[in-house]
Amino acid sequence: MTAYVPQEDVHLGYLTVRETVTFEQRLMVESAGLSGLEARMNVEVDETLALLGLDSIAETLVGDAKLRGISGGQKRRISLAR
Repeated sequence: MTAYVPQEDVHLGYLTVRETVTFEQRLMVESAGLSGLEARMNVEVDETLALLGLDSIAETLVGDAKLRGISGGQKRRISLAR
């Protein structure tokens, strides 16, 4: 299995870490035509955040150039989670 991870971390700064990963997960589920997986999707998001060590900052804003948020390394791990 392979995946593309862009060089630049492009995230919406006003979303939390959990919202960012949940949004991407929801896009994948809906594009695959699957329905009724809301509860399982939340579990998978929690597992992904824990696996990448992001569970402790799940409710922190990602941030951008104007809004202080998480570190660059944490943003890279969000890119992997996506």
